[in-house]
Amino acid sequence: MSITERFYNKTLLLRERLRRNSYAKYLKGRRVAIIGPAETVKGKAEGAEIDKYDVVARFNTTMDFMPFSEEMAADIGSKTTVLYVCPSSVASLAKKKAKKIEGIFSGNQIEYLTYQNNHKNHQYRYCEFVYEGRIQPYLKRMHKKGYKVKGHYSNPSMALLSTWLTHHAGVPLVARTGFLSIFDAILHGATAIMIRGMTFYHAGGHMFRPMVGELKPTKQHQLLGCPHDSTKELELLKIIMGLFDTKFDLDDSLTQLIGE
Repeated sequence: MSITERFYNKTLLLRERLRRNSYAKYLKGRRVAIIGPAETVKGKAEGAEIDKYDVVARFNTTMDFMPFSEEMAADIGSKTTVLYVCPSSVASLAKKKAKKIEGIFSGNQIEYLTYQNNHKNHQYRYCEFVYEGRIQPYLKRMHKKGYKVKGHYSNPSMALLSTWLTHHAGVPLVARTGFLSIFDAILHGATAIMIRGMTFYHAGGHMFRPMVGELKPTKQHQLLGCPHDSTKELELLKIIMGLFDTKFDLDDSLTQLIGE
């Protein structure tokens, strides 16, 4: 049995194991828009189309700019129903004042805060450096204020995806948060997935973090001892897209890269 066949079977087993999970039920059968922060989304005027999707997922530092300006919303939409946060964003969230945290949720329609490594004992498959998170207190605070946001711990998906990525690459790798969100949507049975402006494959800059400069999709990035590799993620994404019966709407950059 090939590595691809083994991973596909493990993915189906994980889908079955998590099928009663509230987040799995939330994504199943729905249309999901996954919107990244790459500058290539600017000027596309796709905001209204993005907001038509049942689920709109965004990431990390995007939360510091919510709610979006009218000009920005015209390109990337105003709707956010799922916010994915990586360990560093969890740490950032821990430092924010209560008023700022409430502002992130009050101006949006966030239904799920999706995270991994929320505790020092829950680690990436191949990464020792982990921030301690404090997700539950934020959720409880939002519940008291009437916001119905739930938490979803996505480490099972991250562990499986990073394992497959590592076997595919032949070296230890960790999947990026954006790649994780795509895998989650496929894993849990989304019927259609729109992907726009994800920084793990774009060469353009970061809309919310200009200090990052130009992104290099062919460069293996090293972050706090957790290795990422865009080229391997793209190769694996192409394989995954061929295994599952999901309708994809890709931006021009990703269409070109997947087709190569």
